[in-house]
Amino acid sequence: MLPRRLVSAIVLATIVVGVSMLVLGSKPARASELAGDLNGDGRVDGKDVAMAAKAFGSYPGHPRWDPIADLNVDNKVDSLDIAIVAKNFGEST
Repeated sequence: MLPRRLVSAIVLATIVVGVSMLVLGSKPARASELAGDLNGDGRVDGKDVAMAAKAFGSYPGHPRWDPIADLNVDNKVDSLDIAIVAKNFGEST
């Protein structure tokens, strides 16, 4: 289990990044220009599906939150993000 102080620091950092993104209108950096290529290896494959699955149901501050898996940048990893991965499954750059 993580020390309470470390958890607090992580939560605070997540909030600061989220608020900054809202205020500045920026999006999180994407691993690749190919939608669904979460790990940036130039193809959408099982590794990307696994990353999306791990983050599924998460949101900023959630223990499994991964902004890279939030493909439509709506602050949650849901079926819409999974659909983007599925749509491009098998594609490569």
